[in-house]
Amino acid sequence: MKNAAVTAFFVMVLVTGTTAQNAKSEKRLPRDTRTSCQAFVQGFYDWYVPLALQERAVRTWDFAVKRKPNVFSPQLRRAIKQDSDAQQKASKTTGELVGLDFDPFLNSQDPSKRFAVESVTAKGTGCRVTVYGVSEGEREKVTPEVKLEHGHWQFINFQYEFDGHPDDLLSILKLLRSDDGH
Repeated sequence: MKNAAVTAFFVMVLVTGTTAQNAKSEKRLPRDTRTSCQAFVQGFYDWYVPLALQERAVRTWDFAVKRKPNVFSPQLRRAIKQDSDAQQKASKTTGELVGLDFDPFLNSQDPSKRFAVESVTAKGTGCRVTVYGVSEGEREKVTPEVKLEHGHWQFINFQYEFDGHPDDLLSILKLLRSDDGH
């Protein structure tokens, strides 16, 4: 009976590919999941950056959320839409700029012509992807957080560093809503 229990334990370890000790120490996503996450983020930037470089009457990030809503979490879509609505209302009534004054997906007002994924790390049930603008001068850095939802990747937030201080898109949008009353 003891041998059967030991055999069952080893079968469980082989099937699941982990032990309790490995589960605690292993924080990385499976390689194919990291590769999928990286491909999703790079694919988005390959699609988005050329749009951002074009002169548009509409803010490019608003266009992206409308054009590809399923790649953004409901919370992120809602926060960006609230900011966009406040921007439209303010421009009609006061002509002033309220809300985001930089591209939140590129962390820039004058972005590089290409953005590339540099690294992917696990974060909970998703990953953080470090993305840099590829240019000869200063590099823009943005770190999207993505999560696998119902078999599809979604952006849930974007992390930045301003003058050595960390910040993120959802927090910035929340602050803008409270400051501007929108």
